[in-house]
Amino acid sequence: MNRAGKKEKALTPGGSWDFSPVISPDGTRLAYVALETIVIADIDAANPRSVIPNVYWNGGLDWSPDGKRFAFVRGVQSHTMLVIADTSGLNEEVVFDYEGQILAPRWSPDGQLLVFHTIDADGVHRVHIAGASGERVTDPASLCRPLGVSGTTAGFPLPRWAAPSTGTLRVAVLFMDFPDAPASPTAPRTKPSKDFPTRRTTSNR
Repeated sequence: MNRAGKKEKALTPGGSWDFSPVISPDGTRLAYVALETIVIADIDAANPRSVIPNVYWNGGLDWSPDGKRFAFVRGVQSHTMLVIADTSGLNEEVVFDYEGQILAPRWSPDGQLLVFHTIDADGVHRVHIAGASGERVTDPASLCRPLGVSGTTAGFPLPRWAAPSTGTLRVAVLFMDFPDAPASPTAPRTKPSKDFPTRRTTSNR
C-alpha cells in the first residue's frame, strides 16, 4: 500500500498464515514467517526461498542492521527461545531461554543489542534488553536440513558426522554378558539385494 494506506496489494497467497514481514536494510529483499518457516523473497515477494524451519509463528522476526542475520523465536507459547542465526539458517545461537512467550525481537541500530517483549504464565508483560550473542546451537541434526525446504526432510545434504555413502564402513560392536542373559547378535545375516546393494562392512568384536 502507499503511505496513505491505500492501494493495497497482496504479495503472497498465504493470507492470514503469513506473519511478521520485514524488509532488508538495503531494501532489496523481504522476509516473513509462513507455516512456521522463515522465508526470504525479492522485495515484491517473487522467488521465495524457505531458509529456517520450526520457528514460533507468533514470535516475530527482525533483520540485523548489516542484513546478515535474523532474530526470531523458537518454541511454543509456554516455553520459547530468542534465537539469532545467519540468513542462510546457519550459525544459530540461543540468546534467551524463557518459560513463557518471547515476542517482537528488535535489533539496536548498531547491531550490538536486542530488545524484546515477554509474557509469563501469569500474564505479566516485560521488556528486556540483551546482548546480540548467545550460546551456539550444536545440534548436528540441524546440519542435515537442505536449504530451501521447510519441515522434516530426508536429511540431505548429509552432515559432517554421517557415515560415508561409498567405500568401506568399519563398525565396532561391544557385547556384554549380564548374569541372567548372555548377549548375542540378534540380526540375521542376509544376502545383498541386487536392487539395493549394501556396503561392505567389518564388525570388530
